[in-house]
Amino acid sequence: MLGLALALSVGVGLYFGAEWGWASALALLAGVGLYHSRNLRAIAKWLEHGEAPDPPRTFGIWDRLHALLHRSRRESARRVAELSDA
Repeated sequence: MLGLALALSVGVGLYFGAEWGWASALALLAGVGLYHSRNLRAIAKWLEHGEAPDPPRTFGIWDRLHALLHRSRRESARRVAELSDA
């Protein structure tokens, strides 16, 4: 995502001039930062409030991270249930 944003900014800079290229780079990097910040807040909220069954849905690397954490939580709950039954 970051590489795509920077490549787009280079294209804008080549077509419209360096000032517009830098401005678009700044805007796109701010957008990428906001996207990751929102996902980080969502996963932190999900982890803090353990009663929520499913992780928030996202895309890309965040979706894989959520899936791994969700699977880890399920396996942990299963182990706790097995130990309490024994």
